[in-house]
Amino acid sequence: MEVVMIKNNRQLAVAREKLLALEASADEASDDMSKLTYMQLASDIRREIMDYESVKSGQIRVFAVSGLDDLGESVVRARLASGLTQKELAGQLDVSEQMVQKDESRSYESAGVARVADVIDALGYELIGTLRPKPGVLHLHERSTQNNILASSEHEHGSSPTAISTHPASALGVFGMVTPWSSLASRNHVVASIKSGYHAESGNEMTAIRVVGQSGDFG
Repeated sequence: MEVVMIKNNRQLAVAREKLLALEASADEASDDMSKLTYMQLASDIRREIMDYESVKSGQIRVFAVSGLDDLGESVVRARLASGLTQKELAGQLDVSEQMVQKDESRSYESAGVARVADVIDALGYELIGTLRPKPGVLHLHERSTQNNILASSEHEHGSSPTAISTHPASALGVFGMVTPWSSLASRNHVVASIKSGYHAESGNEMTAIRVVGQSGDFG
């Protein structure tokens, strides 16, 4: 059973009925596995009911948007928290109530950016966020730098082809680890630290590289 976000009082009533049915099924379950499954589903629905009631009552008014996937649901929650009905929101947007219902039923997946922005404005909200690279995704200059490291490593030490994995280390840059495909414990492994920063005076981006081998620095 898929548990979805509750967006209106009709869905709230349906969720309450499902919760009662699941609780009854849990009580009547003949084995522990079935009982645990029913209890988990009941817990999920209970959480959605509590979330809806907290938003509707105005106890929760700020909604974190971690990506486009949850933007639509956050907009619906903002409408609930504002106290506006779908009909009232439609009046402010000068669109039909059916359009608002359709948008919310699909969590604004089919709505354009401009319409979502209009809805946010009508609700008296503002969207604050950050657009940044995903962890592990290299910029063009970083890929070029690491390619140079690979070429240098293979030329200097005759090592096997190497792989680069990255992970975020700070807001200023990334660190990469260069490891031979053949063995993580290979004697000729290389560790490269790459830091990208911003020079405040010149306004230029900086890249500092240090390559360390098993026997010491060689680059």
